[in-house]
Amino acid sequence: MQVKQEKPEDEGYQVFEHFSQLTLPKIVFNALNGSTEVTGIAVVGHAGIGKSAYVYNSVKVGYMLKLCHNQGIGLDDAAGCWEYITEEYGDVCFGKQCEELDELDKKLREYVFVGNEDIERLVGVLRNVYAGKRRPLPVLFLDDLALKGLYQMGGRYKELHIALKRLYQFRRVAARLTLVTSPSR
Repeated sequence: MQVKQEKPEDEGYQVFEHFSQLTLPKIVFNALNGSTEVTGIAVVGHAGIGKSAYVYNSVKVGYMLKLCHNQGIGLDDAAGCWEYITEEYGDVCFGKQCEELDELDKKLREYVFVGNEDIERLVGVLRNVYAGKRRPLPVLFLDDLALKGLYQMGGRYKELHIALKRLYQFRRVAARLTLVTSPSR
């Protein structure tokens, strides 16, 4: 007889439980485990509608599911996974109320590039992957960095534009799953 675990009432758990049932976190989970086809997903829409939050939370939950799966915790055991994650990694925060990065956010920086401060890091990672100095990423999340007008801005934006063009051409080499948010196609 299986004992049903109590659901935590924590707001973070509620977000985790909801996202763990969605398709995108499961795609991220599969990419992190190397069991998905090489693919790219673009989430496009007006500024401020939650594209970045949706994709970032999906990446975070997919990563959490992978950590739990590695410990033998099933994908359908949200309460057991949450308990393991919070015991092992401490408090987990979702959303704008987070004042600082939690331990999982720090680990996800390897896959997530979210703004101007990440341009040099992204270009460096892509160069190393293209040169064979680094393994391809299982997941690459570009938040509003893949914009058309980058080339005309010159400097590091031109460098980023060129690296992203190569990413488009060689995405199978760079990452198993590439996620992009953008205000336009």
